[in-house]
Amino acid sequence: MSAKTLLAFPADTHCGSTAGLMPPAAWNLDAGGTYQPSQAQQIIWKQWAECWEIVKNYHPDRIIITCMGDLVDGKHHETSELVTQRIEEQERIFIECLDWALNKIKFRDKKDVLQFIAGTPVHVGELSQSERRICEDLGGRGLYDRLKFMVNETRFDCAHDGVNIGSRAWT
Repeated sequence: MSAKTLLAFPADTHCGSTAGLMPPAAWNLDAGGTYQPSQAQQIIWKQWAECWEIVKNYHPDRIIITCMGDLVDGKHHETSELVTQRIEEQERIFIECLDWALNKIKFRDKKDVLQFIAGTPVHVGELSQSERRICEDLGGRGLYDRLKFMVNETRFDCAHDGVNIGSRAWT
């Protein structure tokens, strides 16, 4: 009998954006001051917490978490809709969010897997610098542009972006 394996694919959290994933309490900014999560961010956090509660209650033998890219929002397109322009702080926001989830589900067992898929350079930097640092900080298995793997005889082929179907590169 195969082990009961749960796969989770958090994606496009865009931490650091005023419309991205953010812990629910006031955030102390590195440069001083605090940021208060918006009502939309509070809803996003509630949904984040509900998803991880489902993972926790499933009681799998093994958990594979594949973070699917664009974990931070970066500093792009001259946007002003950022919690902070400091990329390292945006990374810290994501790390706190995922670390909260990992603790909630009691992740850290030797058979559990944490791996990362590279996002788009406009958000995470050339060569996915942000996701590379996040992966290293959280002890992930690796950062991949595309990742193929099997779980209980089911094949997975993961990438942040697939074939472009529109005339614009981001569609």
